[in-house]
Amino acid sequence: MKKETVISLLSLLVAIFAVIYSMEANDIAKKANEIALRQVSAQVLILDVSHADEFIVDLDPEPSTITMICPLNIHLKNLGGESTAITEFKAVISYGDSEVELSTDGDNTASNNEAVLSDFKNFYVSLGDSIPITIGSEEDILIPSSVGFASPADKNYQFYASADDPKAIPLGIRYFITFSNGKTSSSEKAVCYDIAPPE
Repeated sequence: MKKETVISLLSLLVAIFAVIYSMEANDIAKKANEIALRQVSAQVLILDVSHADEFIVDLDPEPSTITMICPLNIHLKNLGGESTAITEFKAVISYGDSEVELSTDGDNTASNNEAVLSDFKNFYVSLGDSIPITIGSEEDILIPSSVGFASPADKNYQFYASADDPKAIPLGIRYFITFSNGKTSSSEKAVCYDIAPPE
């Protein structure tokens, strides 16, 4: 082989390695930029939803119904470097195979008086005292929430915080919370009550 051919091949190999190295360097730089952006912008996670207090039973103005209230705490964590605020939320309440959706766009209470799940109606969900709710940089907060609905007084449903009764059906809720930066965070389904239907 001629000396010029060997030098040309070596030059070609060096050029190929340089291209590969620069592509990998670009990928590393892109990933570093993404990490830096995530650290600067707010990124709020719903860590969990848990029971806050004892359940509340309210006598309804109509003697035929009682209002069940389930107090919950929503645990949020802002992983980002800037503050954000809750601007709206949606809640999906489920019982058995049915569900009802409640949403708000700036108010801290959402209600749906038309939907019926089994015999339950007049659903509402509240979030904190008022919206917007500010979440600071890297802040870890608990926000109180209440889930309420009307149950027929004459049907003898049994309500449990957690039931061993195999006939009990969980009444669950999922939260979808939207923040001022346009991002939305969702929770796992939390159980408000295990409800055993009347015999």
